[in-house]
Amino acid sequence: MSIAVDFAWWQMILGLLISLAFGPLIKCIYKKVDVQIKSRYESNLLPEPARFTRKEWNEMVADSTPGGDWLGHTERVIFFAAFVWHWALAASYLGFKLASKWKTWTTTWEAIKLPDDATPEDRNQTAKAHYARTGREHRLFTLGTACNLVAGAVGYAVALMLPTFVSFAAALWSCVAAVR
Repeated sequence: MSIAVDFAWWQMILGLLISLAFGPLIKCIYKKVDVQIKSRYESNLLPEPARFTRKEWNEMVADSTPGGDWLGHTERVIFFAAFVWHWALAASYLGFKLASKWKTWTTTWEAIKLPDDATPEDRNQTAKAHYARTGREHRLFTLGTACNLVAGAVGYAVALMLPTFVSFAAALWSCVAAVR
């Protein structure tokens, strides 16, 4: 069910800007969690197999991919628009995101090719690295989506409340002017 609200153009722009302004805060939260997760996997909990250097192993287990900032900005716009117009916009985007992430997880596992002469220990460690990385990516993926959803909701709430704030400010200004 969607609630139809008529927004003035300035309400839309200000609400959207507030949603987008959450970007630096979300990035700080994201990086803090990422550092905690990385430190766990870069420790000796997952020693590298003999065929990998420590650097290669850390890249396999803990490195992230670029483009997250732009995706975050785009998500905040989508979620803000979904709150303004219709929830189906957010639902369809989340369905797309789920399908694309699912495909990424399955293809990255298939891309890890070990030589035929790899030892069972190498196979085991490589599987652990894959699960560690996909687990980390999933946590960050979920955290980023949730933060962007909250940012879109806050922008919508502010846009919805703007006429009340403007009316209150005008009434307050009238009271102050009358007292002078």
